[in-house]
Amino acid sequence: MALPNYDIDEMYKTREVLDAQAHIWNYTFNFINSVSLKCAIQLGIPDIIHSHGQAMTLPDFVDALSINNNKAKLQDCIYRLMRILVHAGLFIQEKEGYLLTPTSRLLLKDEPNLSMIHYIHAMFDPIMMDPWHCLSQWIQSYGDQPTPFAITHSRPLFEYTREDTGFSCLFNEAMAHNNPLISSVVIEHCKGALQGLKSLVDVGGLEESKKLSYVGGDMFMSIPSAYAILLKVRMDLSTKSRVLMVVKVPKKLIKWWKMFNYVDQQKLIKILGNLTELLHVTPRPDLIEALLTFWDPSSLVFRFRECEMTSTLAEISGLLHLLYIEKDMIRA
Repeated sequence: MALPNYDIDEMYKTREVLDAQAHIWNYTFNFINSVSLKCAIQLGIPDIIHSHGQAMTLPDFVDALSINNNKAKLQDCIYRLMRILVHAGLFIQEKEGYLLTPTSRLLLKDEPNLSMIHYIHAMFDPIMMDPWHCLSQWIQSYGDQPTPFAITHSRPLFEYTREDTGFSCLFNEAMAHNNPLISSVVIEHCKGALQGLKSLVDVGGLEESKKLSYVGGDMFMSIPSAYAILLKVRMDLSTKSRVLMVVKVPKKLIKWWKMFNYVDQQKLIKILGNLTELLHVTPRPDLIEALLTFWDPSSLVFRFRECEMTSTLAEISGLLHLLYIEKDMIRA
């Protein structure tokens, strides 16, 4: 039997539409992974598998959960849940049953310095989840409130934690248990930067270290006295690309500078001031990355909560000794 003679262009258009629809479905139902993770933690599934000591079957799960219900229906529910979690890469399914992965080991309650249970509990709390439903309101009223959280709860996050003691405990526990791994890596692999420090302000941390004494305080109210401040921020690809733009001095610029003899270089220094010193500075990409997370490109300012900070032309000229920038050159 011959296949119908479909128009090739129409077939491709139909395929594109179906792919587009599947793409939208994927984003529409992507929350299922998150709520399934939350369910697994609430049921204690990672700890149940760990305590079992070997691959765990569905009947093993039913017995371990000790839920007084129809066992056949319960087994079907567990199967559906584990199917999602296996597909998400949180567990492994073999012929013998289900096993933990390196990822799901971070979901064990008794895993010292690694457990993310407290952090996940805080992030899935309705107080933290509700603001995500107010993104459009935040954008439409931008300027009145700094964040979607403030739109939802009528005050910023850290003010809310000061007033709600229950959520404050939950949030602080999350931050404290999320810190040990990051802090230990920083202390181990950034010894040069930390050498000689006697005190450290660990923003978002509560744990005491044997090597450093942590100073408590609210960075948004006042900066505690310390030798250094440890800011833990997550970088995206766009931030890293911007950092590379800052830290790499163009080779053509260096070549241009070396074309001049000493006398001519001194003449240029009188005109360009300390700008020429930037050719000889060894930049710190890590510090630049941290600073760029506070940069607001829309307003061209550094934004620290409600506080905005930027340098004026007069301040820049004073810092770099740019004598040719005079008051009559500054335009509003």
